[in-house]
Amino acid sequence: MKQRLLGLALVLLPAAMIFTTGCARPHWRHPVVVQPVPVVVAPTPVTEDKSPRETQPETVVVVIRNPNGSKTPVQLTRVGHNQWKGPRGEVYYQIPSEEQLRPAYGLR
Repeated sequence: MKQRLLGLALVLLPAAMIFTTGCARPHWRHPVVVQPVPVVVAPTPVTEDKSPRETQPETVVVVIRNPNGSKTPVQLTRVGHNQWKGPRGEVYYQIPSEEQLRPAYGLR
């Protein structure tokens, strides 16, 4: 009677996995009950791909060659997408060339 109740109890455990001692016939006197372990899968973190072609520096220095042989560096700071601000506050919509900056920053 006791074995029959134990067998009935083991059949009524729906979430349990029952392993026996490894013999050809299961030994109901010494069962091992193992509860299933929940598996949690974490999503892969998403990272931004910043390749060197897409990333532009925050400051750029354009060097102006003066007629006397000296050089004048002009530092431009990025203020937006393809917008650059000069040392005097002027805004350019692309990085200006040496010829564009010469009238304002070159020697006369």
